[in-house]
Formats: sequence, C-alpha cells, structure tokens
Amino acid sequence: SDPNQCSGTLILSHRTHGSVRAGGMTSEAAVIASGFVHLLCSQVSSRVVTFVLNVFAVRQLPPEIYGVAVIQFHLITTTILTFAREGVRRSCLRGVKLGATEYNAKSIISLSWFAVPLGLAWSIFVCAFTLALPGARQDESYKTAVVLHGLASVIEVWSEPPYILSSCLLVFRLQVVVETLATIGKCVAILFFLQSTSVSTLIAFGLAQVLYALILCAGYWMYFLFKP
Repeated sequence: SDPNQCSGTLILSHRTHGSVRAGGMTSEAAVIASGFVHLLCSQVSSRVVTFVLNVFAVRQLPPEIYGVAVIQFHLITTTILTFAREGVRRSCLRGVKLGATEYNAKSIISLSWFAVPLGLAWSIFVCAFTLALPGARQDESYKTAVVLHGLASVIEVWSEPPYILSSCLLVFRLQVVVETLATIGKCVAILFFLQSTSVSTLIAFGLAQVLYALILCAGYWMYFLFKP
C-alpha cells in the first residue's frame, strides 16, 4: 500500500478522534454551565422567598423566639446534614465521570446509602446534646421542636441516593425544581402555622421543616421511581 496514503489515513483518524473528543468535552462543559445557572437561580429564588418569609415572620414573633427558630434550629439541621452527607457525597462523586452510564451510576448507589444511618446517628447525638446543654430551654414546645428538626434531618438524608444519582446524570433541573418547591412549601407552612392558635411558634417551625424534608425526599424519589 502507499505509505503516504496510510500516513494520511492515520492523520485523518487522529484528527477525527480529537474532534469527537473535543466535541464531547464542549457538550459536557455546556451541560455543566447550564447546571450551574440552574442551581444559581435556585439559590437566588430560595433566598428571596426566605427573605420575604422573614419580613412577615419578624413582625409576628418576639425577638428571642425568632432568634431560636431562625438561628438555633438552622444550626441544628445544618450540623446534622453536614456531618451525615457531605463526606458521603464527596466519596460518591469523586472520580465519577459526569453524565455517567446506568452501570457507573449503580456502582455508587450502595455507597450513598451510608448517609441514612449516619443521619440517624448524628440526629440523635445533636438533639440530645442540644437538649442537655445547661442553658437550654426547658419548655415542652422547645424540646418538641428540636426533636422535629432532628426527624426532618433524618427524612432529608433519605433523599441522598437519588440526589447523588441526579448529580451523576447531570439532572440539575430536577434539583432546582424539587428544592424550590420544598422551600416554598416550608414558607407557606410556617405562615399557616403562625396564624394557628393551636400550634406553638417553635413547633410551627419544626413542622414546617419536616414538610420541607418530605417534599424534598418525595420529589427526588418520585422522579426516578416513576420515570418512564
């Protein structure tokens, strides 16, 4: 065969392979950029909704109650979720190719379930520690609200397997929709319970947090369970 022809064929093949790979990288970068925009919009919309809620709530609550509900309860849930799921997320997503195939996705699902027992353990520890502090409030409504936030954290970590799977498959729009709906549901629940005379203020925030976790968990699982 002609050496020049063979050489030209190899060069053409190399260029074609490089073009395909470059095209794949460009497509992947576009998906990541789109996902970043979606997540940014989700965060901004959540902050706006939360700000509006705070404007309405701060007018109805004493400063000491508002501080406990907004700062201390948020610290409880953040502590539980950070220690329960952040390490699992990093372990699952480390080295995983974005847009993974079904086979690659299945290989990390079993690891993602470790977040559930970790969430339960950290919830029990953090809630017990909070209630055992010397300066902790002793009224029953506060204790119930702390337990409700711990329960909400346990429910929320049940959404980790589908959340991690959606991250691997680059389904960022799902995260935006689910988290936005959960935030809106939580805000509406808080305003509803604050108008109710049968529910104490602190318990109202606890129930709203449970509703947020339920919407989050249901949204992620329903997408993958009922996806055609």
